[in-house]
Amino acid sequence: MEKIIASSVLPTTSFALNYEFNMNQMVKYLIIITLCYFFLKGLFYFFLWQTTHKIEERARKQKQKEKEKQGSMWRIWEDDEKRDDDSNWW
Repeated sequence: MEKIIASSVLPTTSFALNYEFNMNQMVKYLIIITLCYFFLKGLFYFFLWQTTHKIEERARKQKQKEKEKQGSMWRIWEDDEKRDDDSNWW
């Protein structure tokens, strides 16, 4: 009779141990998956920030070039006005 009780309890404990082991394994996988998710999300936002920063830097350079071009155009007009006043073409 003892053998029957011991053998009937043993499968229950082994099932419980397997279930606990599977839960621990599932929790470990869940933690790993969560960490990978946030790592990839961080990489994505980092690359997005880098791209945005480069685009903004290019736009600033372009704006500065436009300002310099506009400034040089004004200087050309000012130089022409001075030349017209001071020079004798004939």
